[in-house]
Amino acid sequence: MSNLMDVRPAVADDLDLIIHSFLMGFWNTPSVRGMDRDRYFEVVRPRFKNALASSDMRVVVACAADDPSTLLGWAATHGTTLLWAYVRKPMRGTGVFRTMLANQPFPITGYALIGLGSTPPKHMEFRPWVAWSLFAVGPMVLERE
Repeated sequence: MSNLMDVRPAVADDLDLIIHSFLMGFWNTPSVRGMDRDRYFEVVRPRFKNALASSDMRVVVACAADDPSTLLGWAATHGTTLLWAYVRKPMRGTGVFRTMLANQPFPITGYALIGLGSTPPKHMEFRPWVAWSLFAVGPMVLERE
């Protein structure tokens, strides 16, 4: 699969897909269950955008080798911790996720958030505090704002 795709750093033109797919995926997690939908987008969108802008955040996208604007997925990491990754449905199970992680400057050994129906790699440690620090919020504060 990797000869049909490239992995590159995310650019401004990629942000709409990155932000939208994160917001839709995170909406289905227990962390925000029961939160008013409008309030969710009002609170989480700017916090996620700020997290993406963190100097320690690295966001890569997998794209079609012959068209860098055709995104297949993306992964956001903070140090050795995966914050979130997304792969378009038709591309799931084809190695896109694995290739994005392999293109990091150092091994990814933990994850901070996970969407429903996703299974983290067995070698990864759960590190929710990374997400809390990036979002500047504790686990339950989000719902009370």
